[in-house]
Amino acid sequence: MKTTKQTTRQDRPQSGLIELDPFEVRRMIAEGAARLIDVREADERRRCSIVGSDALPLGECQVDRVDCDIGPMPVFHCHRGGRSLKALQRMHAAGKTRVAHMRGGIDAWKAAGLPVIEDKRAMLSAMQQTQILMGVLVLVGVVLGAFWSPWALGLSGFIGCGMIFAGITGNCAMANLLGSLPWNRNTTPQGSCSI
Repeated sequence: MKTTKQTTRQDRPQSGLIELDPFEVRRMIAEGAARLIDVREADERRRCSIVGSDALPLGECQVDRVDCDIGPMPVFHCHRGGRSLKALQRMHAAGKTRVAHMRGGIDAWKAAGLPVIEDKRAMLSAMQQTQILMGVLVLVGVVLGAFWSPWALGLSGFIGCGMIFAGITGNCAMANLLGSLPWNRNTTPQGSCSI
């Protein structure tokens, strides 16, 4: 029986948006027709980055920071393609159409066997650390609630409320705290530059 993956409206680029696969991007870079811009956060980039890519995290990726009119065409990429598509949509909304994003992000680039700079010793991103810590705290609350005292379930409820607050406001206190710890302090990632 053949199954097909349904693509949601959010996964598909809007009409007129340029979406390229890693081999197309690599060819265009080699020809001097494109430059790759990584919109992931610095801690993600420290773990793995594409050789020769520039760094401009999505939060800093404003229309006036990316020159789309002259020189090689900017091509955004992220981990899997979601953030780079947002960066592309942001440019298009401002009338800049000579810009693209790479489908599948760095995961697709690596799967295609194209070169990356990898440091497996680098710390997990602050967001990954936050997700792991939240998961552990929820699990501890559930286990203690089941085997020790029902009051321990309050820990899981507290973490759940924090996640809801973070989702609504875009501000996660735990991620901010973890991000400020010494091992998560930003250092300049390889290949970063001002665009």
